[in-house]
Amino acid sequence: MTSRRQALIAFCAASLSVPLRAFAQQRSKPRRIGFLATHASTANPEWRGAFKNGMRELGYLEERDYLVEYRFAAGDGSRLQALAAELIALGVDLIVAPTTAAALAAHNKSRKIPIVIATAAVPIEAGLAKSLSRPGMNVTGLTGLGGALQPKRLELMRDILPQLQRVGDVHNPDVLVDRLLTVEFQSGAQKLGITIVPLIVRTRSDLDPAFARLKQENAHALFVSPTVANLSLRENLIEYAARNRIPAMYGSAEFAEKGGLISYSANFVDQYRRAAAYVDKIFKGANPAELPIEQPTKFDLVVNARTAKALGLPIPKSILLRADRIIE
Repeated sequence: MTSRRQALIAFCAASLSVPLRAFAQQRSKPRRIGFLATHASTANPEWRGAFKNGMRELGYLEERDYLVEYRFAAGDGSRLQALAAELIALGVDLIVAPTTAAALAAHNKSRKIPIVIATAAVPIEAGLAKSLSRPGMNVTGLTGLGGALQPKRLELMRDILPQLQRVGDVHNPDVLVDRLLTVEFQSGAQKLGITIVPLIVRTRSDLDPAFARLKQENAHALFVSPTVANLSLRENLIEYAARNRIPAMYGSAEFAEKGGLISYSANFVDQYRRAAAYVDKIFKGANPAELPIEQPTKFDLVVNARTAKALGLPIPKSILLRADRIIE
């Protein structure tokens, strides 16, 4: 009798364990994160590493808890929507689209899948959010404050060049973010009594005529916004500025690190790390429409002293004291 009772108990336990094991496997299945960027340089290894570190700090391990599907458009913004569609077809749970252009592409393809931004310059103006405090859509994360930082960058350049009156502005009018940042730049320049010389650069072939115009207009400095288009031409822009001996302010530390004179921007490494907190909250059931978009808490002022020396340009002590990094 005892053996029959034990056999019955064992049978019941085995029957119950099947759905329990299935549930456990379902619970432990890694989440799938889509990662969408125009260019690999806008998601460089250091920034991607910061995102993964942020995930690790929150208890997530790649492959065990989440998988990342990367899609890069090789600098061609027109491919972003097709790549976003690919990620959606793969059934990703969430898309990390760091920049405004990538987020717009993902948002245009899906109004349901959560989208996390990390450095988007103008999310409200671009139509990605109704407000920073309550986005109201499927997009949330962090803004890089691209537009709001334009006046500050001009002030820093004026500290270096007190007689600054005319500045060349590199931008691509075909790109929404470039147009929006140019408006902010012109507004800030007007308040400081500085004239902006528009320099239209869509591809590398536009650099020669752009710098020729810079000289013709007698501009004293160059301004390069932190847009994806400009990042894809980073080495070329730095080379042309050096060759023409033009002091340039850049909107990303990557430029100063590679030979640009000076840069001022949000700390993108910190931004990517903080973006992981949004992924965590969404995975736990938070509604992206109700998660406030955060602004930068850390900023990078990077001065390339080697480039300043090559230009014969003394950097004021006040700027050197404020610099987060000085490249000797």
